Amino acid sequence: MSSEVSGIVVHARRSSGDRVKGQNLRSRANGFALWASLIAIVLSPVPLGSARPLAWAVWGVYFGLTLTVYALLMQRSRQPFRVTVADFKVPAVLFGALLVWLVIQVLPLGGVFGGLPVEGRLGIVAFSDTLSVDPGSTILMLVRQCTYAALFFLVLQIAAHPARRERALNIILFACLGYALLGIVALNTGDWILGLSKWAYEGSATGTFVNRNSYATFLAFGSVIAASKLARHVADRLERHYDDGPIQHSTSSILLYSLAFVFLLAVIVATQSRMGFAAALAGSLIAIVGTAARSSRALPIIIGATLLGVLATILALSLFGQALFDRFGTVERSALVRTDLYQQVLALISLRPLTGYGGGSFELAYPLVHELPVNLDLLWDKAHNTYLTLWSELGLIGGSLPLVIIALLVWRTAMAPRGSTSDWRFRCMLFGVVTVAAVHSLADFSLEIQANAIMFVALLALGMPAADRAKS
Repeated sequence: MSSEVSGIVVHARRSSGDRVKGQNLRSRANGFALWASLIAIVLSPVPLGSARPLAWAVWGVYFGLTLTVYALLMQRSRQPFRVTVADFKVPAVLFGALLVWLVIQVLPLGGVFGGLPVEGRLGIVAFSDTLSVDPGSTILMLVRQCTYAALFFLVLQIAAHPARRERALNIILFACLGYALLGIVALNTGDWILGLSKWAYEGSATGTFVNRNSYATFLAFGSVIAASKLARHVADRLERHYDDGPIQHSTSSILLYSLAFVFLLAVIVATQSRMGFAAALAGSLIAIVGTAARSSRALPIIIGATLLGVLATILALSLFGQALFDRFGTVERSALVRTDLYQQVLALISLRPLTGYGGGSFELAYPLVHELPVNLDLLWDKAHNTYLTLWSELGLIGGSLPLVIIALLVWRTAMAPRGSTSDWRFRCMLFGVVTVAAVHSLADFSLEIQANAIMFVALLALGMPAADRAKS
C-alpha cells in the first residue's frame, strides 16, 4: 500500500497481524480445497463410476464452483498460491493446446471450407460442418478436461502442506478399501449393483462400477497406495538405530497396510480382470522398489515385499481365483478379437491421422470401418485401448498431448532434486499409479471412466515433488 504526500510517496508495510490473518485465511482456503476435492474423489465412483454425461456435467459444475470459491478465499487472504501455473509452464501450455484443439473440433468450419469430408473404408464420403462427427460429445470431453485441470490445481495446493498431503492419501486409501468391501459384499449377497440386479458382468465383483475392469483399476490405485505405505513403514523400521528407541505404532501399521494390500488384491482377483490384476502387481512392485531404492536396507525390503506379494497372490487366487484362471484360459481368443478390433481402429486413424473424428466421438466414428471378423452384433463404443482412442478422436498430434503431459510430469518427478525421504516416497507412489494406468490402458478403457480419471489426477498431483516445496 502506498500514498503520496506533497510529492513524496510513502509505502506502508503490512503489519504482522495482517500477515498472520492472511496466512490463517489461506490455511482455511486450502482446508476447503482439501475437503471439496476429497468429496469428489470419494463420491465419484457412486453413480456407476461417473461414466455418464449427467455425472460429467455435475462434476464440471462442482469443480467450477469449487475453484471460484477457492479463488475468492485466496483473494481475501492476499496470500500467494503455494503452487502456481507458472511452476508447470510446459505442461500448462500443452494442456491449453489440447483445450484449444477440442474447441476447434466443434467450430463450424465446414461453412468456410465447403464441408468437411467424412470418409469410410468403402470410399463413401459424407460432409460435416465440424471436424467432430459428434460435437456434443466433444464439448463434454472439453468439460471433463477442465474438471481434471481444476482438480489437479486444487490438489497441488493441498499437497504443498505435508500434513494435508498425508491426510488426503489416507482418506483415499480408506475410500478404496470401502469400495472393495462393498464390491465383495455385493458379489456374495445376490450379485447386485447399487441395490439393483446386475445387467452385465454377473459373477464378477464390480462394486459401484458397471465394468469389472474399471473397478479393478480403481482398486489397483488403492493397492499401490497400500504397498507404498507398507514399504515406507518397513523401511523406517529397518533403518532405525537401536539407540533411537522404538517407533510408535510401527508393528500395527505394517500389519494393517499388509492386510489392506492383501484385501485389495483379493477383491481385484474377484473382479476377474486379467489386466487389472497384472497392473496392480506391476504398479505395487514399482512403488515398493522405488521406496526401497532410497533405503540403506533396500534388499530386505524388496525380499520381504516380494514374499508378501507372493503370499497375497496365493491367498487371493485361492479365495477367488478359479474364475480368473478360467478367464486366463481364454486369453488367446480374447487376443484375437482385440487384434482384429485394433487393426480396424488403426485403419480409422489412417483415414484422419491429423484431425481425428472429434473428442468423445469413437462410438459414432468406428462404424465407418467396422466389419467382420469383429462381431457385427455388438455395439463397440470403446476401442479397449486408451491410446488408440485418443489418436482416433483427436488425431496423432492432438491425441498425443495428454500422453506427453503425463510423461513430462513423470520426468519432472523423477529428475527433481532428491529432497526429503517423505517426498521421495510420495513420488514412488506416483510412479506406481502411473504404471497401473499405463499398463491397463493398453487393453482397456479404465481411464475413460471419470471416477478413475479423477482418482488418477488426484494421486498424480499428490505425488508431484513441487507439492512439498511450500510449508506455510
